[in-house]
Amino acid sequence: MDFFSDITLAADDPILALVQQYLKDTRPNKVDLSVGVYYNPEGKQENFEAVRVAQKAVAEYLYALPTEAKLEQVNTDLAKLVAKDTSESYLPATGYKGFNLAVRDLVFPADLPARQEDRIQSIETVAGSGGLRLVGDFIHKQLGLETIYISNPTWSNHFAIFEHSGLKTAEYSYYNPATKALDVEATLADLDKLTAKDAVLLQAACHNPTGYDFTPEEWKLVLNKIKEKGALPVFDFAYQGFGDGLDEDAYAVRLASEIFAEALVISSCSKNLGLYGDRLGAIHVIAANANEANLAVSNLQSFANNYYVSPGTNGAFVATTVLNNPELRSQWENDLAQVRSRIKDLRTKLANALKARGFDFDFVVKQKGMFSYTGFTPEQCKELKEKYAIYIVGNGRINIVGLNDNNLEYVADAFAAVLSK
Repeated sequence: MDFFSDITLAADDPILALVQQYLKDTRPNKVDLSVGVYYNPEGKQENFEAVRVAQKAVAEYLYALPTEAKLEQVNTDLAKLVAKDTSESYLPATGYKGFNLAVRDLVFPADLPARQEDRIQSIETVAGSGGLRLVGDFIHKQLGLETIYISNPTWSNHFAIFEHSGLKTAEYSYYNPATKALDVEATLADLDKLTAKDAVLLQAACHNPTGYDFTPEEWKLVLNKIKEKGALPVFDFAYQGFGDGLDEDAYAVRLASEIFAEALVISSCSKNLGLYGDRLGAIHVIAANANEANLAVSNLQSFANNYYVSPGTNGAFVATTVLNNPELRSQWENDLAQVRSRIKDLRTKLANALKARGFDFDFVVKQKGMFSYTGFTPEQCKELKEKYAIYIVGNGRINIVGLNDNNLEYVADAFAAVLSK
């Protein structure tokens, strides 16, 4: 039997495929504004210094590998963090306990009422995307929810992830292309359609792809509307620290812990700790009480067992070291503040460069995080790639930190040339 002969070629992830095209492009002036990774001012990918130190410490302490310097203090602190029986063996399906506690503290500090009432439990996942899939299965197969509402626009994988969990997907209004701004009234009107059989996916900060977030007052309106309709809020929290600050970016999920008896939050360490390849994330369960939180965790653990059995160790150990070591934590927070400052500066420079060329790009300054929704059409995106070697996602989303002082004027010239048509 020839089982594979009739298989057709499956479509690649459009963003990762674009990256491969960029890497193969031999033009010296090429610019990558596509994938959501952090580039330094020289246009190179680099990680936070605190994370590099922690990675060396983990390698030296756990795996007896040589490092550039003896990191005695960090290793001493790490020895306190990592349980004596922890090695390269399997973790439980809920992940590394030290990481779960540290990342819970990062998202939901101990003085929060829901924490004091022990209503929040966290588990490690295979990145944020793996956490989304576990949540999709949990809310459909365990809770019996039927539909999840997702913002228009959103990260393209959101629909596929939840539909493969068996959920129906629907859209709620978010961005108005005509005004290049949020349309909160349209959002609330669409959320009025919710029922108790629905979930709502909300991006907590630095919305992908638009870069627009609700204000605190708008968050109150949105969350209270969801509560009024009896639906379940699900937060995708991938960019904590890239908007206004670690605490400021967590406003919506912390507010949700006060408004709702039950909610789910999926967070990621890919961006804010630069652990892209370690695929490290977490699910935070907000429940009515500690017992129900533990019940939810046990069921999420069961779904994890059916997929990947156990999440990874290395990223969890590194993240825990950074978050729990005072010196590394302070250095990381300072570096993250510099990243935010650079993002805001690049937004201002791009807007000013386009203004000097006769185009209003002031909306870029109002957006937050790594991404900006430019309004470029797929045809314009294609022209930017083919004629100018500038790679952006087909929906017009650009990664702001792909810009630097060496390419910004060239990008502005290309944008102006395409817009002038």
